[in-house]
Amino acid sequence: MLPLEMVFSLCLIRAALFEIAETFQVCVAHSDFARASSFAALAVKTKAMCQGDDADGLEEIKPFIATKSSSCGIIIEMEVKG
Repeated sequence: MLPLEMVFSLCLIRAALFEIAETFQVCVAHSDFARASSFAALAVKTKAMCQGDDADGLEEIKPFIATKSSSCGIIIEMEVKG
């Protein structure tokens, strides 16, 4: 059985992931793709930290992380999917 502190920490992390996803969607809805990209990167880092690098859904989030060399392609893709 997990210690109570660990269970509490996992619940907080899960709640944080939900909030990050919600904030990402709001940013996309308001066409704030730069900020949405930052929240996507935060979601990937948090999910990988909690569930491992092979976590379900992780690869689906990664395309929304814009790099300086590919930000235009990401923005177009986000507009289509958003």
